[in-house]
Amino acid sequence: ALLCLDVLEHIPEEHMDEFFASLRDFDSKAYMLNICCKLAKQLLPDGTNPHVTVKSYGWWREKVEHFFSGDYNIDYVTNDTRVEILFRLTKKGD
Repeated sequence: ALLCLDVLEHIPEEHMDEFFASLRDFDSKAYMLNICCKLAKQLLPDGTNPHVTVKSYGWWREKVEHFFSGDYNIDYVTNDTRVEILFRLTKKGD
């Protein structure tokens, strides 16, 4: 299994498709992706926020489905405020 916990929100949006493609190419039997959907409380020393891609639950869901829905079963777990999202992906047929 591949775990990606509190990483995706740190990747600039313009690199997101490339990152998702590389995750998919890893061809794991299972993935767990945990994503924060709000700005970080602490800033970097230069004053910027480390969460550079802060998007809605729907945006992240579309992105995950685009790259994984063909070969993976996708479960979505989120809290009521949809601040944190956990995507559980399992390879179909395994």
